[in-house]
Amino acid sequence: MAASGAACLLPVDHQPAALTIEACGLTICVRSVAGVHTATAFPKDGIRACFDMGLAHGRTLGCSATFVTHGHMDHIAALAHHAGLRSMARLPPSAVFAPAAIAAELSSAVAALAAVSGPSPAGEVLPVECGDVVWLHSKRVPALQAGAGLRADALPDDAALRQGGEQASAVGAAAASTPASAAAESGAGAAAGAAAGAAAAAAEREAAMRALVRGRSALEGHRGLCVMPIPTVHRVASQGYLIARAGKQLREDLQQAGPEAIKAASAAGETVTQPTLEILAAVTGDTIAAGMLAQPAFRCAPVLVTECTLTGPDMGPEVAAERGHTHVADLAEAWAGRQLTGRVLVLTHLSTREGPAGHCALVRAALEEALSARGVALRGWRVDGGGDAKFAAGSAFAGDVPGVDGEYAPGADTWPPRACAAAVGILCADCDDDEAAGWRRPAVVCAAHAHQL
Repeated sequence: MAASGAACLLPVDHQPAALTIEACGLTICVRSVAGVHTATAFPKDGIRACFDMGLAHGRTLGCSATFVTHGHMDHIAALAHHAGLRSMARLPPSAVFAPAAIAAELSSAVAALAAVSGPSPAGEVLPVECGDVVWLHSKRVPALQAGAGLRADALPDDAALRQGGEQASAVGAAAASTPASAAAESGAGAAAGAAAGAAAAAAEREAAMRALVRGRSALEGHRGLCVMPIPTVHRVASQGYLIARAGKQLREDLQQAGPEAIKAASAAGETVTQPTLEILAAVTGDTIAAGMLAQPAFRCAPVLVTECTLTGPDMGPEVAAERGHTHVADLAEAWAGRQLTGRVLVLTHLSTREGPAGHCALVRAALEEALSARGVALRGWRVDGGGDAKFAAGSAFAGDVPGVDGEYAPGADTWPPRACAAAVGILCADCDDDEAAGWRRPAVVCAAHAHQL
């Protein structure tokens, strides 16, 4: 309740507009312009965490944890400002978690700004790295548990990383490689294709969960929401984050055993349960596409918030990778090839080069081109996201962008939809191979914000 009250302290007219998306049972509030500011908040659903704080928009005020992906100014500039706003609302500063390589310097910088501004306290900046677990439940300030030295998902070298990105979803790609027309030749063929596709997606999710759980003593005996760093590749030290729900289940080797065997194991002092992890969402921050695709946890996250800095043909994927960023062509290829097996893909960090309407058109064109190159027939687009994602009631639409025709209407296949300062569309493909593959490609949210430098 205090967090809700805090948001009310600032008049709505003075709060920077953020896109609010409801997807897979989560609420995500995004405000992001490449090189200007980025802040992705999960203000509800028990999470109350923000990923990067380049701007303290209104929906960040109730967030008691902030996770920094890297040290570029458009991702960290508002950390001290956020602490000051929470102080005005009589809330303690947010706990800040950052890559270990920059945590000490960032802590000093935030503390210095807080000291200059007066009595507002600064939030503690804690180093966090792959293998660590940050628990979001049971305490007002999230608790960090080190991962007992585990570095099983340590960053590979560049060559291995690019190879991993290229081979990112071998199981899923193999399952989806059967042409839709071949699978549809008979009812049995279509059913087999659907089963294989669904099995491939489930297998990757299971494999990602097992890889994350393996060896992490911090997960033993715990239940609840947590955040885990995942490596990415950018020009500077960087990492993305995974939001997950930890639980436990009967130990795998005992799941087929009878009650007596389980009782005997427990009586012998054995732990009869093992940790489980339900992946809820992931935020990559700035990264090259291969860096994101090399991580199964990103590829299978139900909601993936990832960067898409460049969309135009004048600066292609090679230029984007050289600059440590992702081009829409890379994401379109992964999306069309079913390397991304989640339900919602949110594209953020779009540059100021194209403007919201331009980004929207280029994203759609790239998705269509990638499908066409694979021989996939596109029946159309469901602009409302097909139920997987929608703009939340009350999302701030701050007026038309010059040169944009059309109006956003949920359920209508109009393009471009009504452009605004908050967002420009949700696309869900309606493809001929949907049934054969067994699952839909993720709905794509193009979160391009208007901005004047």
